[in-house]
Amino acid sequence: MPLIAEANASPPLLVVLSGPSGVGKDAVLSELRKLNRPWHFAVTATTRPMRPGERDGVDYIFLELDAFAKMRERDEFLECAEVYGRWYGVPRSQARDALRSGKDVFLKIDVQGAATIKWMAPEALLIFLIPPSLDELQQRLRGRMTESAPELERRLRTAGEELGLELRPRLPEWLKVQMPGSPRYIQLKELMRSQELHTVCEEAHCPNIGECWGRGTATFMILGDICTRRCHYCAVTTGRPIGIDLQEPKRLAETVKAMNLQYCVITSSPPFGSFHEYAPRAITTSRWSCWPRPRNSIRATVTKSGIIVGMGETAAEVLETMRDLRGVNCDLLTIGQYLRPSAKHIPIDRFYHPTEFEELRVAGLEMGFKHVASGPLVRSSYHADEQHDAAFVQLPIGS
Repeated sequence: MPLIAEANASPPLLVVLSGPSGVGKDAVLSELRKLNRPWHFAVTATTRPMRPGERDGVDYIFLELDAFAKMRERDEFLECAEVYGRWYGVPRSQARDALRSGKDVFLKIDVQGAATIKWMAPEALLIFLIPPSLDELQQRLRGRMTESAPELERRLRTAGEELGLELRPRLPEWLKVQMPGSPRYIQLKELMRSQELHTVCEEAHCPNIGECWGRGTATFMILGDICTRRCHYCAVTTGRPIGIDLQEPKRLAETVKAMNLQYCVITSSPPFGSFHEYAPRAITTSRWSCWPRPRNSIRATVTKSGIIVGMGETAAEVLETMRDLRGVNCDLLTIGQYLRPSAKHIPIDRFYHPTEFEELRVAGLEMGFKHVASGPLVRSSYHADEQHDAAFVQLPIGS
C-alpha cells in the first residue's frame, strides 16, 4: 500500500528535500522550522559519528552499526542506503505516525534516497536544491571542515553527477509503467514481509514488479539482500553480508508452496550455484569483458544468458555477443534496456526503440536460439517460466 494512502482520507503532504551534500538542506529546514507551522520534520538515522553542535534525536538518530543492521533486518526503514561509507535510513515511524495524525511531513534525504521515496510514494513533493555553482559548493564543504581531502573530492564528484540528473533525457513512453498496487501485488508483498524473504524484484528496482507480482511470480534472492559485488549498473546494495539465516530455506519452500509455483527463480551471489535457474553474467563483447564459460560436461541442460543494452555498445557488438553465446550452445536469451538506478551508476548512452528490440529477437532466432525475449523492459527473469517452457527438453531418467 502506498505510504501516503495509509494516512487519512484527506492525505497530508509528504515533502522530500534533496540535493547534493553541502547544498544547504539543513539551512532550508531551519528557516521552515522558524515558521512554527504544525509540520513534522522526520529525523534520519545514521551510523556516522556525531559532529560538533549536533543533537541526537534532533539532527540525526545516531546508531551503532549493529543497531542499524537490526532495524534493517526488521524492515523498520522507509528507505536506507550506504552513502560515503556510512549508513543512512529514514525510520518508517518518523513518517508514518505523523502522516496518520494528519501532519505534513518533511524529509531531508540524499538524492538516491529521494529517488526511492518517489518510487514508493509518487504523490510526494520532491524539492531538489541546486548550488549557484560547483565552486560555491566546494567552498561550503571546505568551510565546514568535517571531511578529509579525499572525502571532499568524492563528495564533489558525486555532487557533479547528481546535478547532471537535471540534464538526462526523459524516459520514452514505452519505458513508463503503471505503479504497482493490485490486490495480488499487495498480498504477495505482505507474504514476503511475513516470511522475511528478499527478492531481486525489489532490491534491483525492477520495473516489472507490478506486472510479475500481479500475476503471482517473483525472483527470490537468497543469503540476504547485500551483494559483495560492486557492479556499476546494478541497484542491489553492496557491502559485507550480515550473516546466513539457517531458517531461510524452510521459509522459502513454504512461500513457494503458498504461491503454488510450478517454476521458481532463485538467485544469489556465488557464481554457478545449483539453482533451478541461473543466468551467467558473461554477456559482454571481448572489448568489454571476459569470454562466456562453456557448458562443460553438463548434459541435456537448458542454458540461458542475458544482455542489457544502452550503455555505449554498438549494434555490431551486440550481434557479436549473441553469436558468441550461440557458439557455446546457449539456448535462451534475454535482451533489455539498461535503466540507470541512480546518479552514482553508469549513465544511459541511449534508449533503444521497440522496433530495434524486435530486430534483435528475429536475429537471435535466426542464429539458432530456442527462445529470445527482447524488449525495453525485459529482464533475465521476465516471464522465465514461459521462456523455459518454450525451449524445455524433457530429460531422460538418469541423465
